[in-house]
Amino acid sequence: MKRTKRTMRLAAAALALGLAASACGFEDEGDSGDSGEGTTLDLLVPSYSDNTKPLWEELIADFEADNPDISVTLQIESWEQINDVVRTRLQSDDAPDILNIDAFAGFAADDLLYQAADVVSEDTLNDFQESFVENASIDGEMYGLPFIASARTLFYNVDLLNRAGVNQPPETWDELLAAGKAVNDLGGGVFGYGMPLGNEEAQAETSIWTFGNGGSWGDENEITVDTPENLEAVEFMQRMIEEDATQPDPGATQRTPMLNVFIQGKIAMAEALPPTAAEIEEKNPDLNWDTAPIPTKDASMSCQAAVVVGLARCAVVSVR
Repeated sequence: MKRTKRTMRLAAAALALGLAASACGFEDEGDSGDSGEGTTLDLLVPSYSDNTKPLWEELIADFEADNPDISVTLQIESWEQINDVVRTRLQSDDAPDILNIDAFAGFAADDLLYQAADVVSEDTLNDFQESFVENASIDGEMYGLPFIASARTLFYNVDLLNRAGVNQPPETWDELLAAGKAVNDLGGGVFGYGMPLGNEEAQAETSIWTFGNGGSWGDENEITVDTPENLEAVEFMQRMIEEDATQPDPGATQRTPMLNVFIQGKIAMAEALPPTAAEIEEKNPDLNWDTAPIPTKDASMSCQAAVVVGLARCAVVSVR
């Protein structure tokens, strides 16, 4: 089959939407091109958990069964590495056909992406939630296909907090600080609050704190990093670390291993995702845990709706 841009565009759109539709409910490398008998698509995605690879393999198998003239090569990279991998592949003129990523404005500015309207139908575009569409658009043009949204909440170890004399989950930053310090004071390798500031999750963890103080990072026209609300939030994060309310060395802590330590019962509190509940059931079903709203500065605002920090996880279709 001749590998024209239109052929690749339609095949890529079919894959992106077919997989997105399947993946909405979820909690190797090869050359793209003409195989002689069909179309090969190159899919590059980040690793979200240990279940990422089998999930994608199942989705791809279903897709290929429904589309026997299309084959998919899957490449999975860690969040720590994926941006470097993308840059290297672009420099080598080897961009993936479909990329699942959290930021794509630079690719759009360099004219490396199709607009969503070029690859999917109007009915499909209208079926996306409006806030997701806005998050996947630049200057009113939609480039990403919204793929994964994640809402965080506070997971806490009931027994560990009780041992530290904390009988209710914290609602404010000050209460979180006090609870974290109380757990750390227990010693024995247990820690109060899991703060993952490694490059896998620093942006999300920091956003939880800044959004919990009424802050933001700006909009499509202006970046507002150093607002009073943002500065107050990151200064309190620093206080949590300096006053020994977190695990050691948050700056080198990645989210996935930190949550595994929480599941093992050695961290009392952590911001986590709905799939964490299933992981607890699988890995440590005896853990006495619960969830609570994310603590904010003074509990006067809810941070739950504000920290849907995974909204920018989009599938984008590249122009080859």
